[in-house]
Amino acid sequence: MESLVIKDLEKKFGDVEVLKKINLNVEEGEFVSLLGPSGCGKTTTLRIIAGLLEKSGGEVVINGNNVENVPVHKRNNGMVFQNYALFPHMTVAQNVEYGLKQQKVPKAERKKKVKEGLELVHLEWLGDRYPKQLSGGQQQRVALARALVLKPNLLLLDEPLSNLDAKLREEMQVEIRNIQKKLNVTTIFVTHDQKEALSMSDKIAVMNKGMIEQYGTPEEIYENPRTEFVATFLGYSNLVRGTVEGQEGDSILVDSNFGQIRMPKKDGLSGGSKILASVRPERMILSKTEKEGNCVKCQVTERVYVGNSIQYTVLTDTNVNVLITVAAPDESNNLFVGESGYISWLPEYMRLIEGEKDA
Repeated sequence: MESLVIKDLEKKFGDVEVLKKINLNVEEGEFVSLLGPSGCGKTTTLRIIAGLLEKSGGEVVINGNNVENVPVHKRNNGMVFQNYALFPHMTVAQNVEYGLKQQKVPKAERKKKVKEGLELVHLEWLGDRYPKQLSGGQQQRVALARALVLKPNLLLLDEPLSNLDAKLREEMQVEIRNIQKKLNVTTIFVTHDQKEALSMSDKIAVMNKGMIEQYGTPEEIYENPRTEFVATFLGYSNLVRGTVEGQEGDSILVDSNFGQIRMPKKDGLSGGSKILASVRPERMILSKTEKEGNCVKCQVTERVYVGNSIQYTVLTDTNVNVLITVAAPDESNNLFVGESGYISWLPEYMRLIEGEKDA
């Protein structure tokens, strides 16, 4: 069953078109991230779902009901904002209870639900404290409990982890995902953090300039980006641009910015076709000697140690800057700045970017 359906959603602020026919289907219990840079329209989309903004066109359907004329307080959506929006004059328990009071839930039931909500986020011992007495992570948990005690149709999260330090942020990613799975609550999560979206989501909608450029599972989007924006925004991609020269056996020969390379055959590609393809840094090999596959001579221009890997930037003989991730360097691939070597990759690791091959 679909918990949320968005059809041709549009939003304009004056003459500025912020959303351009957004379409999105979210199944019951799914965790979906709206991922994109600042200004792409992801928070605007969330606020329209919540009823905090009026749309300019299109439909928002929640649990089969068009919510066109349904006010915010009757949509039964739980919301957690970037700044948590806790009431400073209320205790933790009173903050969690607030929405239940608004819904006129009987006092005895409210008390029970508040207890359950605080237990869910492991803060049952802090009910009498005030927000100023809590850490950032604890405040975030209180805001989450306040949203969840309402048993919402949708849980709407607008960059709720952005104010936390790196370690706590990672812990809360796991905590939120575990709670979401336990309750099976359909969740829409706004973030600009690619790793956060990849690690938490069932599906990701990558947004850019008011449009969804690609929607799918994290693996689908990372391994098979459809557009140049998706390829370069979700992780990093080395881009191969060129013109098909012809076929040789099971391969296509391409005159590219890396020199002559090979690609697997693909329907619609023939001599003269323009191609744009991506290769992830971890799919490329850096070595001191030539390797099989597509191989290009290069010189190391930057070497950055990041703990679990080394990130190299190299300049090819064809004057292309390339990023390579080496997980476990050894004598064969442990190069330093100024040293020469080779980059190589297997043709099957190239991903043709759709809609670009004839550009």
